[in-house]
Amino acid sequence: MMKLDNEQKGEIIIKVLFIASGYPAIYKYIESSILSALKERQDTETISIQPTQPLEEVKEAYILFKPDLILTVLGDLLDEEKRKWIASQSIPSALWLTEDPFYTNRSINILTFFKYIFTINRASAGYYKTLGYQHVDYLPLGTNPDIYIPQPHEKKVDVCLIGYPYEERIKYVNLILKETEIRVLVAGNLWRKSLIHQQKQKQLIIIDKWVPPKRAGIIYQSAKICLNTIRSNLHPSNQNLAGIQNDSVNNRTFDIAALSSFQLVQHTNDLATHFDLGTEISSFHSETDLLNMLDFYLLKENLRQEIAVNARNKVLNVHTFSHRLERIFSIIFD
Repeated sequence: MMKLDNEQKGEIIIKVLFIASGYPAIYKYIESSILSALKERQDTETISIQPTQPLEEVKEAYILFKPDLILTVLGDLLDEEKRKWIASQSIPSALWLTEDPFYTNRSINILTFFKYIFTINRASAGYYKTLGYQHVDYLPLGTNPDIYIPQPHEKKVDVCLIGYPYEERIKYVNLILKETEIRVLVAGNLWRKSLIHQQKQKQLIIIDKWVPPKRAGIIYQSAKICLNTIRSNLHPSNQNLAGIQNDSVNNRTFDIAALSSFQLVQHTNDLATHFDLGTEISSFHSETDLLNMLDFYLLKENLRQEIAVNARNKVLNVHTFSHRLERIFSIIFD
């Protein structure tokens, strides 16, 4: 194990200086989950600062706390002066890139300032290694079982989809509305504008705003099937000139599973590395496949419940934020 300065009564205490991303909405929940998982560890002490705090305040916190690790999420709101200061320190620094591959242009300008790079996209990890970075690892986000708690809810809709209406998601919703009588609920900013010609359809419910995690949990548990689609790496808003593929699971995969809710996931190359296909999770490969899977699973309540319970058990065993932090520490300190 890497030698640590902080040792108390024979027990190694890892001190973590955590720098928040500085972003609102879902990032407040992600960072709260990371901090909660750090707090639960018996071998860890943590302080948290914001990326916009003056460098002198950051230096003072560093001197007083004497951390063994600097850990941050995204890192793009840290100004260059702070990045250079982080790079100049003798302790390990770790960057967790949680928007890959969509902002690769931005990410590659930050990598050089950190000793360890973690990314939620497997293809991004491979790309960064081709640029010469050695300490790069694929690490998807986990879930927080204290937020995503299974509770009994009446199944009010057949299918729900939560998230921003990217083109792929609009396509799948329109497909379901056109080809079936399945009741669909969508939630997220700009869905009403994106489905302007479908709004009057009785089978469609639109919640036209961002929903926080606990509200999302209620929606997921009120649907027979949670549709989980993957954002395309080709969307015009992306900053990904290298064209890195989005080939990994998203964080919703773990959150929905934690709720014991059944989900149909758009297939990715690494899905089977996280769940057993068919017994812990189900995926679709095409539009026709999606329609067939919906028809099949809507008639199989017991099977849906069995798969959903298996998925929750898997997540609690290997896919929480506590598991992700254990992975970070084992890579850096073992």
